[in-house]
Amino acid sequence: MIGLLLPPLIAALLALLTHRQRGAPARGFRFAWTGVVVAAFATELVLYNPPIDRTHFALTYGPWIWTITRTALLLAVLRNLRLAGNWSIPCAIMAVGLGLNTMVILANDGYMPQSTSAAYAVWGPDAMNVVADPGRLHNTRPMDGSDKLTWLGDVLPQPAWLPRANVVSVGDVILSLGMAAYVFASLKSLRPARQNRDPGPIPHVQLRKDVLDVGLDRLHRDDQLRGNLAIRQAAGDQPRNIAFPFTQRVEI
Repeated sequence: MIGLLLPPLIAALLALLTHRQRGAPARGFRFAWTGVVVAAFATELVLYNPPIDRTHFALTYGPWIWTITRTALLLAVLRNLRLAGNWSIPCAIMAVGLGLNTMVILANDGYMPQSTSAAYAVWGPDAMNVVADPGRLHNTRPMDGSDKLTWLGDVLPQPAWLPRANVVSVGDVILSLGMAAYVFASLKSLRPARQNRDPGPIPHVQLRKDVLDVGLDRLHRDDQLRGNLAIRQAAGDQPRNIAFPFTQRVEI
């Protein structure tokens, strides 16, 4: 699992290191049907872990439930192929990977066939003990002559230096690369929104004639007519009289 998450993590690091801030509204991650994705992963997490993984229900219906969750993930990614009028190449790559895995699982009754030689390369003599427990639900099974599409099964051993190395499929690799491309593109598209910035001076605006007609022939102060208005600009300044012509038309 860690090996499949490594490309997206590297992509995220590269995107953050090369990210240049710009003064545009932030876009962020845009992915429709996130609830479907969360529900699918949550179902798999419960199904393949104690105590559910040893129940009769899980052993009987678990493979088909896993097929349904894989199909749901594929549909969610396909939904995002064209979002807000834009085509997503990363989602197309992820769809190919998920599609290949789902096709293999459907063809093999809800299991992913796993190469015994690849498993031995990763886990050594303990390889058979990993999948030999018949009382526990597994999403893989040792590959034999009855399996279909075996070249798309778990046939690729991950390097031993990876933490928790596993055996993965071609679809897993493509899915991981698609996730990396999606993370990179999404992080590169982030733009910090402008916050609390002074808009600066308002540029000169010309309005049509007769938009504003102000009559200054009467300025009221203390209920008396005045032609001049005393304005004090700041504390301690002497008041200045500004004369306003009477009944002058002001055009802005």
